[in-house]
Amino acid sequence: MTRRKKILVSILAGIPALILVLIVVSILIIRTAWFQNYVREKIVAAVEDSTGGVVEIGSFHFDWTHLTATIQNFVLHGTEPKGADPLASAATLEVRLSLFSGLYHLVDLNYLGIDQPRVNLIVFPDGKTNIPQPKIQTQPSQTSGLETVVDLKIGQFEIKNGLLEYSQRATPFSARGENLRALLAYNVVNPSYQGNLRIDPLILNAGSNQPVSVHINVPIVMQKDAIQVNNATLNTAQSQVQVNASMQNMNAPRISAKVNATVSVAEMQKSLGLPIDASGKGVPTNLSAELAANYDNKTNVIQVQTAHVALGETTIQASGTLDPAKNSAVQFNANFALNQLSKLLNLKSVQASGALIANGNVTLDAKQDYAVNGTLNSRDLSVAQGTTRLKDVSLYTPFHADPYLISLDGLKLNALGGSLAVKIFIEKLERLSMEGSLHGLSLPVLANAFTGKRLDYDGVIEGSIKAQGDLRAKGASGYRAVAHLAIVPGNQGVPVSGRLDADYVGA
Repeated sequence: MTRRKKILVSILAGIPALILVLIVVSILIIRTAWFQNYVREKIVAAVEDSTGGVVEIGSFHFDWTHLTATIQNFVLHGTEPKGADPLASAATLEVRLSLFSGLYHLVDLNYLGIDQPRVNLIVFPDGKTNIPQPKIQTQPSQTSGLETVVDLKIGQFEIKNGLLEYSQRATPFSARGENLRALLAYNVVNPSYQGNLRIDPLILNAGSNQPVSVHINVPIVMQKDAIQVNNATLNTAQSQVQVNASMQNMNAPRISAKVNATVSVAEMQKSLGLPIDASGKGVPTNLSAELAANYDNKTNVIQVQTAHVALGETTIQASGTLDPAKNSAVQFNANFALNQLSKLLNLKSVQASGALIANGNVTLDAKQDYAVNGTLNSRDLSVAQGTTRLKDVSLYTPFHADPYLISLDGLKLNALGGSLAVKIFIEKLERLSMEGSLHGLSLPVLANAFTGKRLDYDGVIEGSIKAQGDLRAKGASGYRAVAHLAIVPGNQGVPVSGRLDADYVGA
């Protein structure tokens, strides 16, 4: 055997011994207090740098015989005020490892368990939350955070006995999710996690109103760059919601969703404190909704396959595509059943019947500004209040709305034998302006509608009205109205005539 071959054989023979020495040394190091403290400090530094928060750990222990790391009393503080619960905490974090589980994996994560996690999200009046900014600022990556998680290939991920709390400081609304549980298993053949997320219950509370408990079950599949939810359910005592959704391409999400819901009106009234009467005779008992839509974050295109909402005889339907590049539109039509709605809103002083019908479209431009255009018509419209009766009222107006202007440019109202033509403009939700003309308003018809009695005098009212106002002003202090009205003699009874000029300035 040549000298070169002898050297090569010696090296190859020494490799197993070297590996054995490294394993022994590694075990000895792993068992030391120094190693445990080193790993503890690395965990704290990594979490603080990536979240921007402050970490506290009660204890850290590594069982080298079972390759299990356990953290007790993990706490992450965000920007919440002193005395408030921390952003996140967990009684126990447990990681189980396995060595040499595959040809290309020296160490694998068999199990990640979180016991009694608690998340406390606070939204302050200025819209900011208690979620801090990460200390590490990285360049945008083509790899999504979801892909990073899937690549960890954790055999099983489990959350037990979790608690989720949400509070809105600007409004008296809060949510508390109890018995939060998630169990996800890793799929080796098709790299992904599959499992369920449950919250039982999620308690929603608006002010002093009766809280509502929602039981949530979400079957979920998490792939490297996609999330899919199949037949997720949200149930209360009287309402049900079913959701199917998917999200692909995390860096520029494409979202697809289908929602079917049946919501109890009485339950909404109790939990949200709505100013409605859900127990009245002839009042709709349920609101039903069906939605199927897609959204592409890269192109900002929203496609609505179907959107249907029904509250008794009141219905709203829409479909179409919002594409800023093509100026396409979503078409909508709505039918408002005034009799049912007036009962639901408990308008005892006013009784309305008939319907208002709206048709139009919604567009979105390249600046993401919306525009709504359409028409509003009435059908068999009648209104009664006390001894006042208005029958056979007809209304028509085109309407427009965008972020800067709301207008009814051409409202026509026919009632009491006459007609009113008005133009109304609201600029930036601040300035109101209105001008209109009145024609042929019959005094006998007017008297009969308001008093129920016949008037022996005859005449018609005609003239013009103008008004301006500041919607930000308190009361009527920011308004001014000018009216020029004349009474033209009629052909029946005793003819009358006259003139009224009025200039009102709010005080």
